[in-house]
Amino acid sequence: MGNINTITFTTCKVAGISFNVTMKTTPWKIDVSAVNATNPQWVDGQISAVSAHIAGVGCTADFTGTVAGHYENNTGNLVLPGTSTTLIASNASCLGLISNGNVAKFKASYAVSTHPSITTP
Repeated sequence: MGNINTITFTTCKVAGISFNVTMKTTPWKIDVSAVNATNPQWVDGQISAVSAHIAGVGCTADFTGTVAGHYENNTGNLVLPGTSTTLIASNASCLGLISNGNVAKFKASYAVSTHPSITTP
């Protein structure tokens, strides 16, 4: 459906430790699957090919995988509720807070700059 070539993260924390998030590879892929069962203005989908690096005081790790969410045609927001994610940690060195193989939750809401209207067949 589309790609994410740049993204901005704010207020990211692990156990109270603030950290920066950067994209390791681009693009991240946006795929849609169906109209949302609870709201016909929303389209369900996922972001795949996610590859990110986190870095904070005494804490670094990489995460790769897929994140489920939905796009809201009525608001132009891409919403990632923090459920149904397969972001797996690797290269983790984070004071024992994150270990290789841990699964991360990715919860966010992003205003899509182009605000397209998306439908499914």
